[in-house]
Amino acid sequence: MKHDLLRRFAYIDTCLYWGEGVTAPHLAKVFGIARQNAQKVIEKYRKMYPDNMEYDPSLKCHRATDAFKTDNISTRSNAYLDYIGAIATVERYWDEKVWNHVPFETDARFLKPPQHRRIIKTVLFAIREQRVMHIIYRSKDKTDSITVSAHHLVYANYRYHIRAYHHEKNWFVDLVLTRILEANITTDETWVSEDSDQRWHHYLSLEFEINPKLPLEAQQALQADYSLGSKKSRTIKVRHAMLGYICREMERVDWKYGVRLWLDKGKNCYQKKANQTLKK
Repeated sequence: MKHDLLRRFAYIDTCLYWGEGVTAPHLAKVFGIARQNAQKVIEKYRKMYPDNMEYDPSLKCHRATDAFKTDNISTRSNAYLDYIGAIATVERYWDEKVWNHVPFETDARFLKPPQHRRIIKTVLFAIREQRVMHIIYRSKDKTDSITVSAHHLVYANYRYHIRAYHHEKNWFVDLVLTRILEANITTDETWVSEDSDQRWHHYLSLEFEINPKLPLEAQQALQADYSLGSKKSRTIKVRHAMLGYICREMERVDWKYGVRLWLDKGKNCYQKKANQTLKK
């Protein structure tokens, strides 16, 4: 199936499964095509997925049937909510307003620090083309001149990072993008891949329990948030390299009650802090 047609089928699925249905004029507007062509797309969809939709004459639109099934999109609720947020983000890059089905706002765009365009272009080029960078990096302790091989862009705790091999220290590190003061491609070193980044490829199962010091109503609210039923704990599977970000978020002190919402039952966060102290 051609990419354009697959994209249109995925959008039809989204309208059928998560929305109130789809019409040819709506599809034409979204993809900037003639109404007749939009109708042909709908007919092709009906031919390929005959049990997925039916025409509702009272609403004058095609709606999902009870037998609706799809491989084009995810039917997980969180995936759809992420999709809504992603489209809202895309709207700030180019005009995609007609793609979103509900109004959406996020605090992330206010909390993310500004990025330096030239540095970002260099960093992204280095990741894509597997090139080594020489950077000037300002950590909390000092400013260093270092050489790195970046293999992934990471977003966590409202900041963008890179996961990279530190050539001087001979291990993999996380570097905050806004703390890179200068970045240049260098040919003096050979790029190091993620293959030997053990913490990137190794996953941990973290178990967090609701803090018993919280009022009963707050505990019950957290149970409802994560569909825990009567359970008081939840398990999160993450890359070992992402441990610090997860711990920082899960162990934060709640502004209202002055205590942590969750406690690290497996002591993984404690062990990370202990290791960091030993390194110092």
